[in-house]
Amino acid sequence: MWAFAIDGSAPPRRLVALGRDWSAIVKGEDNEPTGIHVSAGNPNTVSMPGTEADLFNARAFLTKQHGNNVIWEIVPVF
Repeated sequence: MWAFAIDGSAPPRRLVALGRDWSAIVKGEDNEPTGIHVSAGNPNTVSMPGTEADLFNARAFLTKQHGNNVIWEIVPVF
């Protein structure tokens, strides 16, 4: 998975590199990422998921389609 600056101000950077889980290899499946969810989980309408206000203190998660079906939290490293 790659991250891109939408204004073109920085080159693309690798966000996540996924290897194949043994369980996916045995079944002949791949480990493609199926989604990233970024949200602060706020229940009110002003800060609900999909709004700019929802990005304050947000957490990000990544899921895969096959294999061990692990859910990872994406943690920024500064």
